[in-house]
Amino acid sequence: MTGETIMAREPVDIEIQVKNGCELAENGRVVAVIAGRPVIENVSNRILISIDPIYVVKEVSQLTGDIKFSGDIEVQGQVRDGCTIEANGNIQVFGDVSRATIRAGTSVILHKMVFESNVVAGGRAAVYSAARPYLVEICEILRLMCSAARQRKGSSTAVLTSDDDGPLVQS
Repeated sequence: MTGETIMAREPVDIEIQVKNGCELAENGRVVAVIAGRPVIENVSNRILISIDPIYVVKEVSQLTGDIKFSGDIEVQGQVRDGCTIEANGNIQVFGDVSRATIRAGTSVILHKMVFESNVVAGGRAAVYSAARPYLVEICEILRLMCSAARQRKGSSTAVLTSDDDGPLVQS
């Protein structure tokens, strides 16, 4: 603005060092080899690049948006109304959870209060546990149907494989 010439600093070579969770590709790019959060540290004239398999966030709110991560998630503060957190690994929340949804593939650790929230730990095991009572009921209904079909055919040992079983089951 004043018309003075500003001299640029002398350029300095910076060494890029690849650490945990990533590797240097042939084209000079750094490529992640594990799922996680990229970490870039500037130490002297070196840039250290690594992948941290845990995603750390101060708070989850409408400002941060929902979080979906393939590793572990650590929330240092609160999880606010209407937010969703999903992780394939563990989820740990150090603040309150209010009207939120939390789903973890393994475990959920909540250190404070939980208000009107949906918390699921165990991934598929949790879904299977929820479905089990319905599957048991369906199994019992099918067992009763097979028993009734055998009685109707006139034999308690009959196998329902003949061509005329379709109309029998439909009736």
